[in-house]
Amino acid sequence: MSYEGYDRFLCSNGHLWEIDAHITMYDEELQKCPKCKGEEGWSESIDETNGEDDSCFRAPTKLILDSEKTKICEHCETILEAIYLIPDADCVEDES
Repeated sequence: MSYEGYDRFLCSNGHLWEIDAHITMYDEELQKCPKCKGEEGWSESIDETNGEDDSCFRAPTKLILDSEKTKICEHCETILEAIYLIPDADCVEDES
């Protein structure tokens, strides 16, 4: 069985991006923010491998928008630029 999944990143400025796990393990430059080129501030790997044992499946961490920094259109209230708070260690489940 081969690994299938993706990596999620937040830069220190709160920008979110996701990349296929097979690509990120070969190119560390992709671990920099595509929007601001900032360094990775938080990351997680999401395993989507098909198999008989689903006990290792973990849903992606629910990220919280930074309401003070997120840019919203004043006319239609669409999010123009999402800025997320970096999760602290207390809100991430222990994988052991």
